[in-house]
Amino acid sequence: LEDGFGLWLLLDRRTGAMVGRGGLQYTYVEGINEIEVGWAIVPERWRQGLATELALACVEVAFNDLELMRLVAFTLPHNIASRRVMEKAGFEFEREIVHAGLDHVLYRRERAGK
Repeated sequence: LEDGFGLWLLLDRRTGAMVGRGGLQYTYVEGINEIEVGWAIVPERWRQGLATELALACVEVAFNDLELMRLVAFTLPHNIASRRVMEKAGFEFEREIVHAGLDHVLYRRERAGK
């Protein structure tokens, strides 16, 4: 966590069981170094708002604590659930890209007041 960020485990508040992971990490988008918000939730906990909660927490840490200026998030075009999470977390669709040899959709969020 040299830069103050990395991936976190998401634990169930009641049971302590691991229900997902996510956080902030470096990535490259078309050769440009970016900071990505990412998440993965175990399938049996989908559709419970956990990914949105995690994405919003990442945005808060990135902008309020780390004072980052911009974030990206991306997914496969057909992953409508992740696209909805991105939009709920304030990200806006920017463009289609190729990442890791696959078509993806790129979303971006800028820090307010920039």
